[in-house]
Parts: sequence; C-alpha cells; structure tokens
Amino acid sequence: QEGQEGEAKEKSSGVESVRRHFVVCGGHTAFLPFIKMLRQCETIPTEVVILHPRRPPAAAWTELQRMGGVYWVRGTLQDKEALETARVSHARTLVHLRPDISGTTPPRALQSDEEGQKESQ
Repeated sequence: QEGQEGEAKEKSSGVESVRRHFVVCGGHTAFLPFIKMLRQCETIPTEVVILHPRRPPAAAWTELQRMGGVYWVRGTLQDKEALETARVSHARTLVHLRPDISGTTPPRALQSDEEGQKESQ
C-alpha cells in the first residue's frame, strides 16, 4: 500500500496550487477527447485535474502531458481525501464524463431544437 500512496502523490504533484481549474472524472476514455476540445475553445488554457482510480492509458497520458497543465489524482467522487487533493473547493467546475464521447450524439443541451425533435421521433 505504501508504494501505491507514493505513486498517487507522484502523479498528483503540481496540483497543490491549482485554482479555477476543471476537475474531470467519469469515463476515462472520454478524458483525452474532452480536454482536446476544451483546449481548442480556450485562448488561455485552463488547468485540468483528472480524478480517477487509474491513470489514463499510456498513449493518452503522454498526449495529455504534452498539452501542459493536466494532472491526475487517484480517487473517486466518493473519496473525500481525493477531492481535497484535486482541490475541488478551488475548482471552476467539476465535469463528470460518460465513458466515451467520441462519435456520439451531442448532449440535448447542445443540439438545435430541430435535431432534438428528429431524435425523439
């Protein structure tokens, strides 16, 4: 267990001073597409803390680290210590993602009225 704690601390280093960041949790396959989309929309990149029991897969984690300002904290929404480590109380928002957002229909709030009516028929 001591090795796991050391690994979690190593992965969450840098998080100690983040403020007004996004905390992202939920489906790990959606982290990379979501953060890429977020980065495309921003003029000044917002720091992102991923809260999940497992670090993203190696290829995705490498790409996320290249973007800069992306951190990982081991834990879940039910883990008070992990929430504190992720600095949820200092975050701009918390985003809970579905397991895979690529190739899916946009959430209802992002659809035009016409698209939503077609889908419900």
